[in-house]
Amino acid sequence: MVGAAVAAALLGACSAGGGAAAAGAPPAASPQPSPTMAVGHCVTGQAAGAPMSQVPAGMGVARCVTGHSPPPRASAVLLGEGWGCAAFGSEAGASWQCWDAGPAPRAWSVPWLKDKGLQSGPDRLCEFARPALTFRCWQRPARGQTEGEELPASWEWLNPNHAVWGKDTYTRSDRLVGTYVGGTFGCVQAVKDNNVWCLGDDRFGQLGGSKPAPAPDAKKDDPAFVQHLWPAWRPALGTWHGCAIAAPGGLAHGGHVTCWGRGDYGQLGAAAPDACTVDGATIACARSPVKGPAVHAPMAALGAGDLFTCVSTPEGISCWGADRNAFFGTPGSCPDALRNAWPTPHGTVQAPRAACSPSPVQVAGASGFQQWFQAGPRGLCFGDASGAPRCVGGVPSPRAGIARVAMSPGEDASACGLRDGDVVCWGEGYSPPDALDAPVPIAFEATTPVGETAVVGPTDPTGWSAGCMIHRGCTLAPSPLTACAANVTPTDWAELLASVTALSGQLVSVRGVLGVSGGGMTLMGCSAPDGRACCNHSNAQVVLGGASTTLSLEGFFCTGDESAQCCNAPAYGETVIATGRLEPLPGEVGPSQPTWKLSGVSLCAPP
Repeated sequence: MVGAAVAAALLGACSAGGGAAAAGAPPAASPQPSPTMAVGHCVTGQAAGAPMSQVPAGMGVARCVTGHSPPPRASAVLLGEGWGCAAFGSEAGASWQCWDAGPAPRAWSVPWLKDKGLQSGPDRLCEFARPALTFRCWQRPARGQTEGEELPASWEWLNPNHAVWGKDTYTRSDRLVGTYVGGTFGCVQAVKDNNVWCLGDDRFGQLGGSKPAPAPDAKKDDPAFVQHLWPAWRPALGTWHGCAIAAPGGLAHGGHVTCWGRGDYGQLGAAAPDACTVDGATIACARSPVKGPAVHAPMAALGAGDLFTCVSTPEGISCWGADRNAFFGTPGSCPDALRNAWPTPHGTVQAPRAACSPSPVQVAGASGFQQWFQAGPRGLCFGDASGAPRCVGGVPSPRAGIARVAMSPGEDASACGLRDGDVVCWGEGYSPPDALDAPVPIAFEATTPVGETAVVGPTDPTGWSAGCMIHRGCTLAPSPLTACAANVTPTDWAELLASVTALSGQLVSVRGVLGVSGGGMTLMGCSAPDGRACCNHSNAQVVLGGASTTLSLEGFFCTGDESAQCCNAPAYGETVIATGRLEPLPGEVGPSQPTWKLSGVSLCAPP
């Protein structure tokens, strides 16, 4: 998919525990410090807004100076066309630095992006803001800016009917749950009925016939939404077309890839019924979605490039349409007219090897379910059999030690990733022409600690190496959950798991112990006082435990390591009731062992 999503801002309360511990396991005990004992650069005791009665047994509370410890360590990276940005997450908030592509890129700080969770397109950054429930976009950052250049209102959703976070989750048709960024347009999705409507350019029918102003009580067939798409699963946007899986019975019962927008070379998976006139040329398009290839697996993910679409299932990745670098199909099989004048947003280019296939073709080397594969106009990146990143098309595979790969959503064949907390980029615009896989490091500005805030966790930093989370601290202390309404009737996760497939796609209330799963991406190695290794992680999942597999809670996450774990869930280690829509999620062990998640989650305290 063209847009790269990064949820970098930490949104809620903090908690502590082992990032690699089993879900629901109690945090490792640490001695409770005296309220007046100085600990490193922290002073422990009762922090403002954090009564000791709210802190799990064995946890301490301290007031600490927090922020980034030089050198800065990136937690996420996203790309545009010829530029990129990286997030630096501490519990003082998320800061961003951006750069222009080049052989020796130097980044600059972008203060107006602080604490934003961002997505990128070729020429813009967008934010799905919570709790405001807005979708706003800005032109790519420029050095020296004090504020961003916001896109016109026709590209944004500013919550005109004033949906309320935490109140209107399942009752209103205009309450956002997800946002998606394409090359020339964007789409937003509501929690209720999974309806989608789109914003931005519509020359190729990219808006799918939607009139982007749904009323709070709009029905699922309201013309404000993209039609023939209900319920829309796994939306993905390319340069000029969009797709989603239409699965009225839920993904467990199969569905079809359904696409709209530009459709002149088979990228929609079906014949394009309409004709769009763009710059004097007549181009096949679909102003409303058309039904494409069937999807028979409960686990599926979509990606879209410029003139192609891909779907990942447990059988691997298959693609259809046209690709200028021939990573699927037969090289040179596209019509001469296309190979001599391949369209881009900036004009046409030569593509002598371009391959075309109106039906799905398996991508070599892409085995198993690849939920997080990256698609861009110049190819794909995914995990190989060993889990290492592999890229096909115009972007070369990265060298060893690089993770969290982000592919350019533009016409430059480039990508970036994380390596031990640093950001490196490779491909066009970065690497030498004769060594396009050679990683080029991004030089970042040094940052200084900011603020005095509360930290929850073991409070004695003695013996923990400098990179460990205990030297940074959390910004927010645990806050109590609100009590559940009397009409909430939850089921224990262990009991619900026995019939989970039949409940896929339904709204459920589940009771379980709030925990943190392992599996976060290692960013840097540290050491504990006893000499054992600990690792910083980014965006570990918050889960409900109490069964043979955990239930992931979408929108809740933790960051930290064995020295401290800071979460935006307010009751780590306690039994809670989570309400949301039940959906399959790939397991950590292998693609044939699914786990499950709740989307659109709200939490409350059981009576």
